[in-house]
Amino acid sequence: KRYGFKNLSIKKKFPATLFISLEEPKFAAVLREGDKYYYLDENGGKILEVNPLDINSKDYPLIDSEMGDEESGFMTAGGERMSYLSQLFNICKDNKYGFEIDRFLLDSDSNSVKMAVKGGPFVFFNIKDDLDKQLAKLILIRDEELKDDFNKKAYIDLRYKDRVYYK
Repeated sequence: KRYGFKNLSIKKKFPATLFISLEEPKFAAVLREGDKYYYLDENGGKILEVNPLDINSKDYPLIDSEMGDEESGFMTAGGERMSYLSQLFNICKDNKYGFEIDRFLLDSDSNSVKMAVKGGPFVFFNIKDDLDKQLAKLILIRDEELKDDFNKKAYIDLRYKDRVYYK
């Protein structure tokens, strides 16, 4: 429990040989709860606490928990929200769409992912809808309607099938 191995087996062979096999989990994200930081696995489970100075934000998405010191909440969605978030981060991390991800926000709504654009709005995604379609809507709204006002908006909500709301 203390080290968070994904798989650990210990076998003893008579008379004095031990076979130890272990597998470490892969880090998928960094969760910030208050002033503590944790590495998360691909299902959103906490692996271990980490020093904030040791985190490279280019490698893993940063997730802020708005739920206090409660459990991260990813497990309630069966890892689906964590998978969606990871996919969104990997698609957008190279500045492919002309904006940079600052962080993701975690709240009690297990069907959505909230992304904070660096120097720009929050963008709300529905994990039950196709990610590519939602990104296409975001880019279309940004390029056709908002143009230079994109970074001035407080939020852009893509969670509703045919509609986009922004403020």
